[in-house]
Amino acid sequence: MKRAILVGAGGMGLAWAKNLLAHSETEIAAWVDVKPGQAKRSADALEIDVACFESLSDAIRQGGDFVVDVSIPDAHEAVTLESLAAGLPVLGEKPMTVSMTSARKMVKASEDAGKLYMVSQSRRYDGRQTAFKSLVDQLGGVGILNVDFYIGAHFGGFRDEMQNVLILDMAIHTFDQARHISGLDPVSVYAEEFNPDWSWYKHGSSATCLFEMEGGAKFNYRGSWCSDGLHTSWEGEWRAVGLSGTAKWDGHVDIQADFVDRAEGFHRPVRHLTADPVDEPSGIAGSLREFLWALETGGTPKGECHDNIKSLAMVFGGFLVDILGMKKIIGLAFIGHLVGVVIYLLAKDGTTLFIGTLFIGIGNGMVEAACNPLTVSLYPENKTILVPAVRAHSCRASSIRPLSSKRLHRTRQATRHGINAGGRCGQTCAARGRLSQGESRPRRHTRSARDRGAA
Repeated sequence: MKRAILVGAGGMGLAWAKNLLAHSETEIAAWVDVKPGQAKRSADALEIDVACFESLSDAIRQGGDFVVDVSIPDAHEAVTLESLAAGLPVLGEKPMTVSMTSARKMVKASEDAGKLYMVSQSRRYDGRQTAFKSLVDQLGGVGILNVDFYIGAHFGGFRDEMQNVLILDMAIHTFDQARHISGLDPVSVYAEEFNPDWSWYKHGSSATCLFEMEGGAKFNYRGSWCSDGLHTSWEGEWRAVGLSGTAKWDGHVDIQADFVDRAEGFHRPVRHLTADPVDEPSGIAGSLREFLWALETGGTPKGECHDNIKSLAMVFGGFLVDILGMKKIIGLAFIGHLVGVVIYLLAKDGTTLFIGTLFIGIGNGMVEAACNPLTVSLYPENKTILVPAVRAHSCRASSIRPLSSKRLHRTRQATRHGINAGGRCGQTCAARGRLSQGESRPRRHTRSARDRGAA
């Protein structure tokens, strides 16, 4: 029997407590909540006798085998770092944290401690989604992946005041689903976050995002948490298009696909298939089951921090874009270039030339801020790559030889990057930057993962 220290005693804390109590191999050793009396009230509501604390440190001193972190996102870093430092594996609620800088600290803490840190992306554990993915896998490669998410969610509480509430608290699920369904990692993103006049949220209740995925595939997300009436499923409404046809899932139980049968006619004849949901533990029960499996076997679960940070990276854009928004930055870039060129052409002395060049430089900087805000933070340890196209022993033009496609492929394959990104997602979360393709083989949660993960 493994003993869990449960951190967080709100609504999700109660859900996780029930999940831990229902599992035959776990029990709750301690329950922690910083709000005085909250953990005790939640324990009483479940009619269980458990040690309750306001301090994680006190709960750790009492003892436990692992930590389940269901605290608010702003607290995830502190809870995870303290738990890992104490030698305890951590199963944390999404999102991993509220910034990529914080996420990298948490990944590094997992490496340094040699302990598992897994993020519960509970929507990966859904028999309906598993069935949909089985159809998507038959499309001959996904080129288009679309999802709509529209729900009027009147939570009350901290979410109403939360910054970037839809993308950070909900769309992180959908972005992770997209990676799971397509089997592809993101390459770049344009995203715009907004808050309609009628929204009861303080910030960022709606968003549209267009991701480029590996191989040139496009993933399009449209979502809102202030859309009353005609709700979609909480899992979203999905459409995937590939070489061999189209697959759809309404987010409930309607899972279907049309596959091209013959290459003839204006509209190709198709075979219509449906799929039944797979019988498997779903939601947080699935997360807990896989976490315990990983502890037992040393295997790498879905949501392991080195992989989950890639889903989190889909959320965040650059700092300057957060403040101004992509449209304003592109506009400023145009003005800077226009003014700079005019001054440059009319210049009659060195000072004027300098001013013209300065405006052009500012315009170039604005373009970089709008189109590549993730690049330097994605690759903090790999900012340049030396491509061996020039022979070192000679500087003559004849010594320069282009890379063959085979040599270029080898050069690219020789460079392995971890996923890192920076900044918070603001009113316009927008970025155009390279994202890591990550590992193709499982990784055990040991120190050696440092050379293969994202730190």
